[in-house]
Amino acid sequence: MKSINLIPVLLICLFTVSLSIAQTDSFIDKAQDKNPNIKTRINYEVDFYNPSIGSETMNTSTLFNPDEYCEASGGGDEYIDGIELGEISNLNTGYNSGYENFTNLSAYVIPGMTYTLVLYTGDMNSSDDYGVWIDWNQDEVFDPLTEEIVCEFNYGMEIHNFDIAVPVNTNPGNITMRIRLKYNGNDCGEPCGSTPYGEVEDYSLIVVQDIYGSLEGNLTNCSTGDPIEGGEIQIGPYFTTTGPDGYFIIEEVLAGEWELNYSAPGYCLPQEQFMVTMLENQTTTIDNLCLYPIGFEVDPGAINVELEPNAQTQETITLSNTGYCDVEWNATIQYIYEKNPEDMFDLIWEVPVIGGGYEAGIETNGNFIYTTKWYGTGEFYRYAMDGTYIEEIFVPGAENTRDLAFDGTYFYGGPASPTVYQLDLDNANLVSTFTAPKDIRAIAYNENEDVFYGNNWNNNIVKFDKLGTYLGSFPVGPIGDSYYGFAFDNYSGGTYLWGYAQSGASQNELIQMELPSGVETGLTFDVGTVLSDWGIAGGLAIDNNIQSGLFTFIGICQSVSLWTLELTEDLQWLSIDLLVGTILPDESQDILLNYNSTGLLPGLYEAQILFNTTPFIDFAPVEVTMEVIGLMPPINLSGYYNCTHIYLSWEIPSGSYPNSFNIYRDGELI
Repeated sequence: MKSINLIPVLLICLFTVSLSIAQTDSFIDKAQDKNPNIKTRINYEVDFYNPSIGSETMNTSTLFNPDEYCEASGGGDEYIDGIELGEISNLNTGYNSGYENFTNLSAYVIPGMTYTLVLYTGDMNSSDDYGVWIDWNQDEVFDPLTEEIVCEFNYGMEIHNFDIAVPVNTNPGNITMRIRLKYNGNDCGEPCGSTPYGEVEDYSLIVVQDIYGSLEGNLTNCSTGDPIEGGEIQIGPYFTTTGPDGYFIIEEVLAGEWELNYSAPGYCLPQEQFMVTMLENQTTTIDNLCLYPIGFEVDPGAINVELEPNAQTQETITLSNTGYCDVEWNATIQYIYEKNPEDMFDLIWEVPVIGGGYEAGIETNGNFIYTTKWYGTGEFYRYAMDGTYIEEIFVPGAENTRDLAFDGTYFYGGPASPTVYQLDLDNANLVSTFTAPKDIRAIAYNENEDVFYGNNWNNNIVKFDKLGTYLGSFPVGPIGDSYYGFAFDNYSGGTYLWGYAQSGASQNELIQMELPSGVETGLTFDVGTVLSDWGIAGGLAIDNNIQSGLFTFIGICQSVSLWTLELTEDLQWLSIDLLVGTILPDESQDILLNYNSTGLLPGLYEAQILFNTTPFIDFAPVEVTMEVIGLMPPINLSGYYNCTHIYLSWEIPSGSYPNSFNIYRDGELI
């Protein structure tokens, strides 16, 4: 028998929690009347730039809270980057806009108990001040004498721990906690009003009575009845895992009605989650919890083909769902070869910008290069693929666009706000907009998963889809910061996100981050070391249409120059006709692998096809090899005849060193 402590608990997934206690009906009704999403917000933004070159470096804004409580706001570069308290784990929030209402996030607290508030700062400044106020008496006023919980200043650490003691006479109910971070002053400030540099965030605490019951049960395989070890059992904020016999017990669960959630790797739910009523001093037993195994098979597990030079062929992979639940899948090609960093970053060309001041973002569709005007009313600039300036275009409604991304059809970019423009730049048209989870300045598109990566300066890099759905995030650093441009790289021997940062000696530093973790690989490059003239870092792109046989970086030094650098050889010899899909139980799906040896030297080429599934299944990648056999044919072959003589001329292909070529007529060697 095993138990788990009440609070705090590390949650593996995010669950919807419902609490029903007789004494708390009134405060829950009151909380539901306060919909934190229905608010009128007032924004403004000021961008600081060098007026001599129109280069953008930092921004500030403020946002007021029209709530029942007094207004509070901030601005500038100082911000809260997340907190943890009980069930609240709101991390990597980045710079919001001076004020953020997080009262939809709640932690359960008990009178007389002490909890730890962990506060993460986004800008580690030795002069930052901190204040925390909690409306214990629920009168919608933060009393400076009795409800000021934290008042600390001159903190220079990134993580801060504060004790929160709940008064023993606190009535059950939903109460508001306000947190303020501000720069300088040697005081914690006031709960109301504005400070020029800082941020304010509001959260909810739910005060409940100290009444417990216990929950126990067994988790099994619905198909076989076998116990499932390592299953995750979640009832409200309480969490445990099952043992080898499938048994679990949580000994202290607050009395009331809670939603029960359960899962296990490789399994799926046969039914909707359900509610469980916990009674005081009683053990509730649940014996009917079971999960169905997920069945997802890939056949074959390895494919080997042989091709002559400049040939093509296809192979088929069959995906099968042998389980009981729908399986969503996506496929990624991972090429296997060693890339020497010394072969990278050779300068291909450098040209001055023509569009004028404030030219900062960049992207290409393979036909044209487009740049943006970050301080404008919708201006974009079109260049040829060799950097030759063509013209200015205007897209109404797409003002102040920063970095750009391209998905094969449309361009995407943001004005350093959550708004993302979908653009048809070839026809100078704003197609639509959507709202990202965070402010977007740098942006890249991952074609393998049909998702974006974006951030705003030093904020966490967030992953999101074309509906703006939040899909995860990771912090910047330790080397990269002040990002203006991102580009996705699935071509140089791994899966990476490259950032173009206003850091390094010339403020033009390329930073490689491994995906999906976002961890920096340590590979960086100062672009200013190879340029004749430069400004600070702007947008970034990667494309294989600048120079034949190469993938290249395409970047812009703000309002100064466009440049291209070598990334890697273009060895995209394998493609898949379908990269995402959903397979129903007892169904299969065929996908085609396309092999192309055009331009490749004889030798062995290797890759892996990685499949990710929802629900998650961990299995080995499909190993793929292509062997190019035979000699490379001559190139630029031409000839003419004179009476009985035929004269031929040709060039030896690069990287191929034959001592002779054979000439055939109708299949016979002559």
